[in-house]
Amino acid sequence: MKPELTIDEVKNQMATLVSEYMGIDRELVLSGKKFDTLIEHFDSLAMVEIQLLLEKHYDVELNFEGVDKEAFPTDIDELADGFLQQYQRQKNQQKTELKKEKSQA
Repeated sequence: MKPELTIDEVKNQMATLVSEYMGIDRELVLSGKKFDTLIEHFDSLAMVEIQLLLEKHYDVELNFEGVDKEAFPTDIDELADGFLQQYQRQKNQQKTELKKEKSQA
C-alpha cells in the first residue's frame, strides 16, 4: 500500500479508472454528477465493478458487505471519501499487526 493518499489524488485516479472502464468523460466524473446520471444502467453491479477496479489498482480490499444499495456512494466525492476511510483503516490495521509481530519476535 502507498503510505499516504490525499483526497485529490484518490478522486483523480478514481475518475481516470471509472472513465476508462465505463467509457465516460473523465471531467464529467470529476464534476460531481451522480453516477446514475453518468453511467447508463448504474446499479449495484456497476458499483461492484468500480469497487474491483479500485481494489486492483490500490491493492486493498474494500468491504461493502451488508451495505444497502441506497448507501452506496452516489458520486466521485462520496466514493473517494469512503475509499479513503477504508484505506486508512486498513493501513492502521497493518501497522498494528506489524508492531504486534515485532514485539512477539
